[in-house]
Amino acid sequence: MRNLGLATTNSYHEIYPLFERSRSIKFMKKKKIIVIGNGFDLNLGLPTSYSHFLKSSNFNELFIKDNQIAINLQNKKNLENWVDVEACLKDYADQYSAQNGDYDIFKNNYIELLEKFSEYLNSLNYNKINEESRAYKFIVSSAICEDEVANVLIYNFNYTPTIKNILIKHGWSASDFTEKHIHVHGNLDSDIVFGIQDDTIKTRIHTLIKKATRPGFKSCNLPEDLQKGYDIAVFGYSLGVTDEMYFNRPFSGLSSGAKSHISDMELYYHGESGLEEIMFRIDNLTNGRLTDFQKSVYLNKIDVSE
Repeated sequence: MRNLGLATTNSYHEIYPLFERSRSIKFMKKKKIIVIGNGFDLNLGLPTSYSHFLKSSNFNELFIKDNQIAINLQNKKNLENWVDVEACLKDYADQYSAQNGDYDIFKNNYIELLEKFSEYLNSLNYNKINEESRAYKFIVSSAICEDEVANVLIYNFNYTPTIKNILIKHGWSASDFTEKHIHVHGNLDSDIVFGIQDDTIKTRIHTLIKKATRPGFKSCNLPEDLQKGYDIAVFGYSLGVTDEMYFNRPFSGLSSGAKSHISDMELYYHGESGLEEIMFRIDNLTNGRLTDFQKSVYLNKIDVSE
């Protein structure tokens, strides 16, 4: 048995009783995919939202340089999620291209934005997280047992090292992490992937900001893995429109009622608005076939704001 990094005076089940009671034997034993989004880091207490970045000195430096993309984002006060920011970036690219804006200026502004965003994330203290948070207990209870490591696969849409720090602390080896964890959009040790999805084909500017053209982009098997009938847990991720390339085919299949697609799915969300957003996205991804989807998939909805 691997060293879990837990106090020997308490059993694993005593430390994480809430998660153990809520998980069926089926969910514990089947292979499972964990999808992680920015809400995970926020639940840990880290200031990783767009609004946090907007208030940072790193973002302010973009104004000093008259970065037009940053100025455009600043004017969009209603933006909350990073998926909204990426959608806003596409809208700005549409407008800029329609006005025959200079490609090199746009490119320089875009690269500056990525650099300042990376600098901001690198400035955060990743050792200062809330170990009593739902996010922390969720990932530890889901992935640290010896039999769980063999059966889990984590697709992480964050750039941050939080998942790695937590799991290494609780017994994962470097090889476990390499084999069982995928940074879908790159990470702070390489190049972050921030932009739009493939189905936008308009100009050189649109190609520039496609996720697939970024140096840190790596193809992954998430769409294929989601169709293998594994159990799925989604924590702090809204299945955003700019990532539809990963979810369109799997969710359409899950709503078809095919027996091979039957899965249990845990949705960890923050508050009523968080649930409404993710259900709206599932409705879109299944082409309005929510009823058929829920015949194939048992949805366990968990509000982490409570």
